[in-house]
Amino acid sequence: MSDKKYLVNPVTGIVEKVWKRTGDPLKPEGDWHTPTPLDLRDFETWNRSESLGPLTKITEVLMSDKKIPPKFIEGKPRFELILPGPLLQLAEIRTKGAKVHGDHSWAEIKEDDIIGALHRHINKMQRGQVIDKDSGQYHAAHVMCQAMFLCSKHMKMKGE
Repeated sequence: MSDKKYLVNPVTGIVEKVWKRTGDPLKPEGDWHTPTPLDLRDFETWNRSESLGPLTKITEVLMSDKKIPPKFIEGKPRFELILPGPLLQLAEIRTKGAKVHGDHSWAEIKEDDIIGALHRHINKMQRGQVIDKDSGQYHAAHVMCQAMFLCSKHMKMKGE
């Protein structure tokens, strides 16, 4: 077991907390704390280590046997709760759409047209069609995409 463990945000790659073993050999427990510049330097050295492959490094970071105290994550958005599979589907839909229509052409679409597209995908799912025949993507992922467009338009209206 190493003397330090790093809690790395999987989205940003930023070291959020460091666990250090206490110096007392009779008390092998450690404690989580905010990283110091020395901790970050040690992490960079460890992260560049030739002896560890990326999978091993990530597993060691994320599979720590210590839990982060709730006070450090309380009130923060929990991006780890966003499922990667559907998020990938959403990104694939946006990528295909951007190739055909341009990166931000959705912003010019009227809200009623977005709602219409959303309902069409829901209707197809209600009739038992899971995959969109035109795109090859899940109808549910298209619903997420249309909902994202609506949410973005509503946030813009509120000045967010």
